[in-house]
Formats: sequence, C-alpha cells, structure tokens
Amino acid sequence: MNEKPTTLIRFLGQGTNTREYKGSETNTQYRFANDASHKQKYVYNGDVAKLLMLMDGGAPMFAVVQPPPVEQAAPVTNEPTPALVAVGSPNAEEAPVASQPTSQGAAQSLGVATAAATTAAPSMTIREMGVLVPEMPIDEVAELLTQERAGANRVGALRILEGRMGE
Repeated sequence: MNEKPTTLIRFLGQGTNTREYKGSETNTQYRFANDASHKQKYVYNGDVAKLLMLMDGGAPMFAVVQPPPVEQAAPVTNEPTPALVAVGSPNAEEAPVASQPTSQGAAQSLGVATAAATTAAPSMTIREMGVLVPEMPIDEVAELLTQERAGANRVGALRILEGRMGE
C-alpha cells in the first residue's frame, strides 16, 4: 500500500460558504468551510506549504493543527505484583507451626547438627526445631525446653518441645 503522508490543517477563512482549493503538487481537490465537517482536513504533505501561504485580507487562511501531546504510558513489566505484603514479623501465637519431615538429612539441609542443637536453642528457628526435635534424645529436648522457657519463650517452639516431652 503506497499511502502519502498527510498533515491535519484548519480553515481560518471568514464566511460560511464552502470553498474548494486544489493541491499544487497532487492536484487533489480540498473543500473547506466554517462548519464542523469542513473546518479541518487531512491534506497531503506536498500540498500543505502552498495552502499555508494563502491569505484573506492579510490574515492566514489555514493553520496546521498541532496534535495533543502524547502521554507516556507507564512501562509494562512481566513481573507479577504481590497479592499480599507482610509487614513486620509474625506473632508467634498466630503463626501456625507445620510439622516437618524428620530425618538426619533434613537436619543437614537446614545446616544444623543435632548434637550441637542443645547449645543453639536461642538461635534455632521454629522450623529447625520442628525438624530436629523429633530426632533428639529426651534429655537434650528437656534442656532445650528449659532454655526456651528462660529465653525467648516462643509459643511455637514451646509446643514442639512440650509435644516431644509428652507434656
């Protein structure tokens, strides 16, 4: 398709009669008047310069219509927006503790050795406790329970430790 570029121009002439103008380069007939259907027209770019030079009593008969500025849309990203954003740390009483699979491999994947767990009670997460405590000897669990009650006293940790102790 071989379309010629165009420019939107507005008729500024006086009077109500429809006037015809012939494009100097394309020989296209353009009809202009002061009514809604003839006030503005797209004109081939090759014909614009001559039409803009036409005057009516010293006043220009045509003007180029400047398109409104195009607003830049916000960039579109393919990243999903989070549905929920948590602020702060969860309340231990409201945060449920899921039971975790118990195995030495699970303890190793958490990077915690069961033998050293009794000295690390304050630094263990509840998740780590859920994995490690079921594998611990009862005497180590009792020591952890004592440390937890004296220290952080986290509800989730106490449930795990007391559950293992049978309390």
